[in-house]
Amino acid sequence: MNHPITGFIIHWLDLVQFGKTGAIVLPSDTIWELPSQVGEEIHAFLVTLAEAIGLRYKLDVVTAGKNFTKIRKAIAAGFFFHAARKDPQEGYRTLVENQPVYIHPSSALFQRQPDWVIYHELVMTTKEYMREVTVVDPKWLVELAPRFFKVADPTKMSKRKRQERVEPLYDRYHEPNSWRLSKRRA
Repeated sequence: MNHPITGFIIHWLDLVQFGKTGAIVLPSDTIWELPSQVGEEIHAFLVTLAEAIGLRYKLDVVTAGKNFTKIRKAIAAGFFFHAARKDPQEGYRTLVENQPVYIHPSSALFQRQPDWVIYHELVMTTKEYMREVTVVDPKWLVELAPRFFKVADPTKMSKRKRQERVEPLYDRYHEPNSWRLSKRRA
C-alpha cells in the first residue's frame, strides 16, 4: 500500500540496508550522509536517553520487517490521540476534539479518503490539514488505548451522537428563531 508513513519506513529500511557508510537520496532530494554502524548507534543512543529519564530498557529489539500492519499499529499506539474519522458531510473529524480536519493534498491518501486515519501533525492554511497520515483500523484504537477508547454500545447513544443525527433547525439564510411555531404564527 502507498501510505506516506510507509514510504518513510521504506526509506529507513533502505538506509539501514545501504550499509555502514555512504549516502542515500530521499524523494525530497535530501541527501543523508551515513556514519558507520547507523542502526547500532541510533539504538544505543535511544537506550541511553531512556535510561537518562529513568526508563529501564530490558526488551529485545524486534523488527516488523516489511509487515506494515504491525508498523501502522505501532504508530497508532503512539499517536492514538491523533485519530480522525471520515465525516459524512466533508473531510474528517478528530476523535478527541471533534475538530474538522482534512487530508493534505500532497498526501498519497488524498484521493483515497479512508474511513479512519492517524496523523502526525495539523497544519493550518485555508483549512486545517492533517500531515503524515496513515490508515488505521478503529479496532486498533480500542485494543491499543483501552483507557482512552471503548466500543460504543449500539443500544445506548450518547447525547452528542443523538445531536449529530438531528439536523439543526437553524438556517443561515433565515433569522435564528424563524423555525419556531410562535414566530411563524405572528
